[in-house]
Amino acid sequence: MKTINIATVDNDEIFLFIMERYFELFDKMEVQLFPLLINDPQVLLNQMHLGYSPELILLDLNMPIMNGFDFLDEYHKRSYPTRYPDTRVFILTSSISKFDKLRASKYEIVKAFIEKDCNDKELLDEIVETYMDPRIERYEYNVYA
Repeated sequence: MKTINIATVDNDEIFLFIMERYFELFDKMEVQLFPLLINDPQVLLNQMHLGYSPELILLDLNMPIMNGFDFLDEYHKRSYPTRYPDTRVFILTSSISKFDKLRASKYEIVKAFIEKDCNDKELLDEIVETYMDPRIERYEYNVYA
């Protein structure tokens, strides 16, 4: 059975609550999720500094103090792509900006850009299936546009 440490970083407490429920209901027999829900990107950077190794980071872009792009810049500055080579980032945001999609595509660690839809009960299944798809090696933002 594949296990996935999955960190969700979003300052929206309601969205984190919804994701927590999705994680509780996740029932793919071949995958076991170990979720970490965080409302501040700096906390995740600190956890990673202490050795926490997420395989998947679901990252919001629009957050106060440190936004998603600030997180990605700091992630690279700390050489985490080398330290954690198996980690993938999925942008999970309410942004519909083509500029944000283009900017996110410049980070090799970012593998998908998914627009949030809290009413989509299949969201977590789609994310995990995409994460596990061996064909996805580079960012393809138009798939989720």
